[in-house]
Amino acid sequence: MNLRILLMPKFMLIGVTIVLTALGVSVFFNTAPALGRETGVSKDSVALVMTLTALVEIVGRTANGFLADRKIMSALLQYSLCQFGAGFFVLLGGIFSGLPGVALGYLGVVSMATTTLSLMPIVIAELIGEEHVTNGMSMQQCLQAIGMTATTFISGYIYDQTGSWRYVFYYIASALMSASMISGIYILVTYCKSKRAGKSNQSLPTA
Repeated sequence: MNLRILLMPKFMLIGVTIVLTALGVSVFFNTAPALGRETGVSKDSVALVMTLTALVEIVGRTANGFLADRKIMSALLQYSLCQFGAGFFVLLGGIFSGLPGVALGYLGVVSMATTTLSLMPIVIAELIGEEHVTNGMSMQQCLQAIGMTATTFISGYIYDQTGSWRYVFYYIASALMSASMISGIYILVTYCKSKRAGKSNQSLPTA
């Protein structure tokens, strides 16, 4: 493993989003059944939602792979949109009570957030080059482990302070949407720079 990859600004960007995504996704699957119990949803209903949304994950991963292969958008934009969509659905899951809230949370996480894992090699190749994919994926595992460890304590603290798993849902949503915002800002800045460079090239006199 080449640790120098951590000094690359673009990988630092990816690394922060990896940690934030891990903060949200890893604890969700423990939180959702607990929120279901808190809001009066039976274990059988939660189990049914988990089974049905597992099928949605297959569709989500296939769709993400199809879009990435067709290069309809940049891999980073696709990655960012998935994180935002997942965070938005989890936010709705915290707002709505009962089975609809749990179902919305599961739908967002399994159809979009978990599918970002399959996009990561493409995002790394797009930002820092294919030669860094192996090192980048190794570091992804390390950064995910950091996020997964930290979120156990953070989510437990939030529940202890509030007495409700609904606030943990809000925390998960904020982590995912923050990851999306970070990559989204980078995409916007890069786009503006390319537009500005294009206008500069057009204004140069021709021979």
